[in-house]
Amino acid sequence: MYSKYPLKLVSVNLLHEGCWTSYLSDRMEVIAHKTNGRIYRDLVLGDQRGFTVLKKLDVKTRIEEIRNVNYLEGNKVLVDMTLSYHNSIFSILNFHNILLLEPTIVHGNEMWNFLAYEYQVRDVVKELEGVAKIRDVSVEDYHYEKLTENELKTLTTALEMGYYNFPRGASLRDLSMRLKKPKNSVIHDLRSGERKIIRAMLEMLRGGHLREA
Repeated sequence: MYSKYPLKLVSVNLLHEGCWTSYLSDRMEVIAHKTNGRIYRDLVLGDQRGFTVLKKLDVKTRIEEIRNVNYLEGNKVLVDMTLSYHNSIFSILNFHNILLLEPTIVHGNEMWNFLAYEYQVRDVVKELEGVAKIRDVSVEDYHYEKLTENELKTLTTALEMGYYNFPRGASLRDLSMRLKKPKNSVIHDLRSGERKIIRAMLEMLRGGHLREA
């Protein structure tokens, strides 16, 4: 039997003082992350000026090691680095099993979009206030295409098994075995659910609910 709690679209704009993100004066996007419970591995995309700042930071800002750097067209840099994330924003959201998009850092502020059940929102925001300075919070009803029970169960299972980690912690075959469903059905529910969530997030961003500082 599945819960019937309403899903909420939550946007949070915050300053995490002392974290590497707070030292950036430009825009940088977290493309993907992987965790083993103590150390996080992040792929971040930004311009070369932002990378120059990252190189000067140390373990006090949570950066453990810069593993690899790829210089791309348009003055862009893709940085692979490991970070210590005890009591971080990621660790709080992961603890609550939140469905989230990777954050964007703009002028030192972290901008987060995620889906949470209504009963989770207050506790999550309260915990975030304990580690960061919250500049803005927006909570909306999920009025767009609603996820079916199959889509929600498939997405939740994929998240819990590490399917969205980089590298992946689970394959489509693993999900198929766990859910006891054909792989094609798993793919359908994943893609359909992802499309609905992304469309909802884009609508929210176009509406200006997540403002740049």
